[in-house]
Amino acid sequence: MRHSRKWWFGAVPTLTVLAQSVVKPTTIFSDGTTATGHAWITLLATYGLTDGYGVDNKFCPGQSTGWHSHPGPSIVSVVAGTITNYTSEQPHCAGVSYGAGSSFVDHGGTDVHILVNNGTVAAETIAVQFIPTGQTRRIDEPEPAGCHL
Repeated sequence: MRHSRKWWFGAVPTLTVLAQSVVKPTTIFSDGTTATGHAWITLLATYGLTDGYGVDNKFCPGQSTGWHSHPGPSIVSVVAGTITNYTSEQPHCAGVSYGAGSSFVDHGGTDVHILVNNGTVAAETIAVQFIPTGQTRRIDEPEPAGCHL
């Protein structure tokens, strides 16, 4: 599937860092049940100091983040519109689209990805990121081999 290249030439999305703080080494474990009675568990562990971020990205139609990576994981919630995540973790960097009210995880590390608003209305995401202290939050990357958007 070929995609319009108009987003290569448009302005970048509006990025606002909503919060930034240093998180001490921590282990969070919690369990319970869902509203329907199913088991629920969460586990988050960090070793060493972590830079925590809350980041708001607003995309006009056709805008993208450009290819990039992060040295740590991100939990991304789509709060408006639809965002397509093209990632090197998918064969041929196949895109997966997420609409408002959905979320996805960017595992960070060697994953190179680009978020694109292929829609006709504005889109917005909020990401919670965990980055090893002192590392750059975002690393610009070339388009991965085998990806031709």
